[in-house]
Amino acid sequence: MLSEVEASFVALMKSLDNFKALIAKGMKNIILGLQKQSLQMADLKKQAALDKYRTLLFAILDYHLKYYTGSMVFDDWDPSADYYLLEKQQTEEDYQNFRLDILEQRLGKFVQRLRYYMDLNFGSYLKEHTGYEMDIYEDLRHEIATIISRGKVENIEELSVVHLMIQVYKSTSVEKEQIDILANLIDEFSECEDSNRVIGKSDIGVKQNIVQFKVPLPNSEYITMVATTGTIEKLSKKEFMELERKRGVLSSPRNIGRQIATNAHGFGKNAHTEVGITLNGGSGCIYCVKGENLLIKAYWKNNNTVVIETKKEYVADVRHNQVGSFEDVVKIEYIEI
Repeated sequence: MLSEVEASFVALMKSLDNFKALIAKGMKNIILGLQKQSLQMADLKKQAALDKYRTLLFAILDYHLKYYTGSMVFDDWDPSADYYLLEKQQTEEDYQNFRLDILEQRLGKFVQRLRYYMDLNFGSYLKEHTGYEMDIYEDLRHEIATIISRGKVENIEELSVVHLMIQVYKSTSVEKEQIDILANLIDEFSECEDSNRVIGKSDIGVKQNIVQFKVPLPNSEYITMVATTGTIEKLSKKEFMELERKRGVLSSPRNIGRQIATNAHGFGKNAHTEVGITLNGGSGCIYCVKGENLLIKAYWKNNNTVVIETKKEYVADVRHNQVGSFEDVVKIEYIEI
């Protein structure tokens, strides 16, 4: 039998054990609650970032759709518009699957495109349509400040940044003194022996390609290009123009920047012959049939019409009736023998 004191002690110890258990359970619940709250906060933070990047991407893609399409339109098909619409679809899919890193990378890619175009209006468009503010050149401005503070351009990457920002500054209200400083840094970099090797002096000349031709069929005026090989030989402008003429590259009557050319690619079952067009906004295929060394002739009927002479039995993979580049529209007529 336990004495009254001993019984009281045992009861006290049990109470202490129960109290410890309650404290441990309470602490565990508190820790779990804090962890849950932390995860919820992290999820809310990530969701907020996802929402932001989705908004920014939709804005920048809509901006591209509005201002950077129409460079090449084949009939009613605009490859650029299709690309931007596909990127919008992919953006929504990545947003729904919480792929924040992918959204960040995509936004960076399209910011780079706007820099390439030296776009100065996206910031105001973004502010008007979303309320967000963004200076697509902000990090480059910091880099320029570092280069100026250092007093020299150290590599090709920095040289590209300086060239880009000079063009941007020329379109804004930046003082001419700032532009002159950057121009002087370019000149100093170009005088270095290493840069001469990388950039190339004006007396090095431009390397061209020598073109190999298939032997034309008997009594045929058509010459089809099948391959190119690199060469370091320098071609005069006259030689190069003659080479282009032999290739079938024909400029439109009043604009040397608009050309058509007939080329062959591949061999055997994989062979195909195509007519390509180059306009001021880009280039692309307007007619393509299966087979090699085919008697296809393309020429300018007038400054806004191309004629393609072909055969009815040729199987066409591509056959457009019109191609446009912004306001420049070219009709395509077919003569089938």
